[in-house]
Amino acid sequence: MPLIDGFDDESILTVDHLGIVAGAYDSLNIAKVIDRAIPKKRHHNL
Repeated sequence: MPLIDGFDDESILTVDHLGIVAGAYDSLNIAKVIDRAIPKKRHHNL
């Protein structure tokens, strides 16, 4: 039985909190703010 008309259990995807945080991080351009506040002095490999 569908949870919502037109949707079944297989069509619902859980984003969880990390997806919400990543979306906010991207939309607010937080990386640019951090790079301006704390500029890199050398190359880093992660």
